[in-house]
Amino acid sequence: MNKYNMAVPRVEKALELLDDITVLSDAKAVYSNDEKIYHIDYVEETCECPDHVYREVKCKHIWAVQIKTKKYKIINTQ
Repeated sequence: MNKYNMAVPRVEKALELLDDITVLSDAKAVYSNDEKIYHIDYVEETCECPDHVYREVKCKHIWAVQIKTKKYKIINTQ
């Protein structure tokens, strides 16, 4: 499975997180719910969550901020 196929479930989950995202600036945001807080740099595409830190992938939190701010990159799967 390539990295583009792996992004699909993360994008789907990101859509559920939009209300938990607070955009702080042109590059920074925070995800928070009752249990967790993660700082996100959606320009550099970094996040403090384990999915991003350990798997080094674009996590659902980065996707959520980019969707919310409409600053995402279109993925060409062809």
